[in-house]
Amino acid sequence: MGKWLLNAIVLGGIRLILKALGGYRRIFEHNPPRTGALIVAPNHISHADPALVAVTIPRRCKYLATDELFTIRFLGRLCTAMGAFPIKQDSPDLGAMRRALGVLKAGEALVAVPEGHESADGALQPLQGGVLMLAQRSGCAVLPVGIAGTDSVVPPRSFRFVRTSTRLVIVYGEAIPWEELSGGLSGRPGLEAARERLGIEIRRLRTKALEYRGAP
Repeated sequence: MGKWLLNAIVLGGIRLILKALGGYRRIFEHNPPRTGALIVAPNHISHADPALVAVTIPRRCKYLATDELFTIRFLGRLCTAMGAFPIKQDSPDLGAMRRALGVLKAGEALVAVPEGHESADGALQPLQGGVLMLAQRSGCAVLPVGIAGTDSVVPPRSFRFVRTSTRLVIVYGEAIPWEELSGGLSGRPGLEAARERLGIEIRRLRTKALEYRGAP
C-alpha cells in the first residue's frame, strides 16, 4: 500500500473518531501557506493535538512526536503512518533535530509543539528552544496555532478517550517569517525575541479558540 494511500486512510479514521467524540471546528485567520518550508506550532494540551492539526491543515505535514508514543505498538504505527518521527524528551536528541531540519530544508511542513510537554492546566507553558532553533537555522516561517478542547476528549498525560458535548476548536493564525518573528536579530537575542512573539500569538489564538468553543 502506498504511503499516500495509507496516510489518507489514517486521516479518514482520525476524522471519524474526532467526530464521534464530539466533532471539531477549524478557523483560519489567514490561509496557511500551501508550499514551502513551514513550522506549525500549536499549544499542547493533549496527545490529540497533532491529530486535530492533521485533519484540519490543508497540506501534508511531518510531525515531531515524543518517543514514548512509539513504545506503544498501535500508536507507534499510527504516528509513523501520519508522517511522525520520534524525539527524546528532556534530553538532547541531535538525530531528531537533524532529521527535522532536513524536512524543512526540503521545503516541507513540520508540526512541532514549542512547549515540549502537555500543559496540565491548559495554560501555555514556557516555550522551549528546540523549535525556535529549527526556525532560526532553516530561516523558515512559523505558523502559530491555538487549540481548545482536546484535553476534554483525551485528558493530559493519558490515552483515554472521552466523548464531549462541545466541539473541539482549532484556530490558525498568520505564518510569521523568521526575520519578523526574531525582530531581525541573530543569535540568542533573535531566539529570545522569537520566543516572546510566538508565545504572545499562541496565547491569543488559544484564547480565541476557547471563546469559539464556549459560543453557542
